[in-house]
Amino acid sequence: LLSEHNIKNDLAKYAMPESYKTHLAYSINARSLQNLLTLRSSNKALKEMQDLAKALFDALPGEHQYLFEDCLKH
Repeated sequence: LLSEHNIKNDLAKYAMPESYKTHLAYSINARSLQNLLTLRSSNKALKEMQDLAKALFDALPGEHQYLFEDCLKH
């Protein structure tokens, strides 16, 4: 229905139901996480990706955050 009105996917996703219960498990090594945080926290990244990168960093145990602090400094 949304595609019939020429609404772009990036905007249409906000009209979709958000009441579905979801669960996500994610596994990543430190080197890949450094790369992800560096790229996705950049001011050139989509705002939602910047927010996700910050949330991922915040979810790290405090004793491991020092390994990734430089990735967020742009």
